[in-house]
Amino acid sequence: INDQNYKILIGNDALPHSDSLAYSIHVVQDEYPVITLEKYADSTNQKLVYLSGNVSDDYGLTKLNMVQQIRSEDGKVKTRVLAIPKPQDKQGFYSYLFDIESLKLNPGDDMTYYFEVFDNDAVKGAKSSKTSVMTFKKPSVKEMEKNIEQSTKEIQSELQKTLNESKKINEAINKLKEKLLQQKSLNWQDKEQLNKLLEKQKELQEKLKETQEKLEEKRKNEEEIKPPSPEIKEKQDKLDEMLKELQDPEEQKIMDKIKELMDKLDKKESMQQLEKMSQQTEQKNKNLDRLMELMKQLELENKVEDTADKLDENDKKDAEQLKKEQEEVKKDFEDVKKKMEEIQKENKELQAPKKLDDQKEQQEKTDQDLQKSEESLDKKDKKSASKSQKSAAKKMKDMAKSMKNDMAASDQEQIELDMKAVRQLLENIIGLSFNQEGLLNQFNATAINTPKYVSLTRDQMKIKNDFKMVDDS
Repeated sequence: INDQNYKILIGNDALPHSDSLAYSIHVVQDEYPVITLEKYADSTNQKLVYLSGNVSDDYGLTKLNMVQQIRSEDGKVKTRVLAIPKPQDKQGFYSYLFDIESLKLNPGDDMTYYFEVFDNDAVKGAKSSKTSVMTFKKPSVKEMEKNIEQSTKEIQSELQKTLNESKKINEAINKLKEKLLQQKSLNWQDKEQLNKLLEKQKELQEKLKETQEKLEEKRKNEEEIKPPSPEIKEKQDKLDEMLKELQDPEEQKIMDKIKELMDKLDKKESMQQLEKMSQQTEQKNKNLDRLMELMKQLELENKVEDTADKLDENDKKDAEQLKKEQEEVKKDFEDVKKKMEEIQKENKELQAPKKLDDQKEQQEKTDQDLQKSEESLDKKDKKSASKSQKSAAKKMKDMAKSMKNDMAASDQEQIELDMKAVRQLLENIIGLSFNQEGLLNQFNATAINTPKYVSLTRDQMKIKNDFKMVDDS
């Protein structure tokens, strides 16, 4: 095991004092194995990590493990050891695709992981070397809620910027159309101007795609905290569908067609395609505006449902639990009150605000009950504290019920209004259709150079203006 010297003395009866031979033993120590680690995260999915590195030893390797340790919010630790295929030689490459999502971590879980390699030292026992420790912490529920709220604001802000930019592009398209009408033919300056507009339009399509990806990620995070109700889920799916429809592939075809015609300097066909693109962009802007309003409504409904559920949770705790968690319940109720203020503020910003009671009186009474409970606990009066806690819990339950009822009644009222609006809209469209058909028949029977023809032209303009109102509706 260690370095040492030794001698061999040779002798017999005839030669008792022979010479000696000196030798030494030099031990080459078995070194520790060597391991490296590189980490590559997926830019589109932070929970998908590609891990790779090299391992080596002076004599040989016996095994390679990945060690994962998960610590929950309550302090419990769970360790998991995975065997990783090792190189057959004394050195080599290893890799592992780590899908953190597959671990189904709970909010607040803290995870560490590293790789450990073992050599083949049979004398002292296999020695090991470890990589540096990597960490991943899943946000707590409150942290996730905060991140979701921030993500919602970013998505709404991005959609508003996209709408503003799209309106500017449409204005520029219309100005270009007016300019081309006054020219006999196209020139290279017109071509350059249009190319810039098409490039901006393409950038907007990319932004919409990015926004859709962010929205999908936000949905996943929301479902990790709490699956949405069937009503909310249906509305979410409808919003997602609307956002996908805004990314119309036909728009790209028109843009490509315009570019091709501009290269040929074909004015007539280019004008027709520009008109088509302008109409499509205008319609898209209306749909985008509608999408943003519906998104605000959905976020409001989601927030009302979430707040009501939190109030309900407090009612499910018994008196003993509430006594132990008095401060936590009080803090949670403060958070709920802030949420309710946000709900009222966001509701006023809607084009058609919902009828939601601010419940200030109920909030004040609940605060009083919680204060009484705290004072009773300080005086060791468990009976009075329990009574106040139950009273506060009941008020929270009533508030939750009231919020849900207000939202349901408001939705029902909106459905009835929408039905009336659609019925009126259909009547207007049918009326305009008959008027247009009648006017068309009169035009066919009227000479161009007559006063009647001028009168019919005015009627046509009126139908066009009336249809503009219907289109906006």
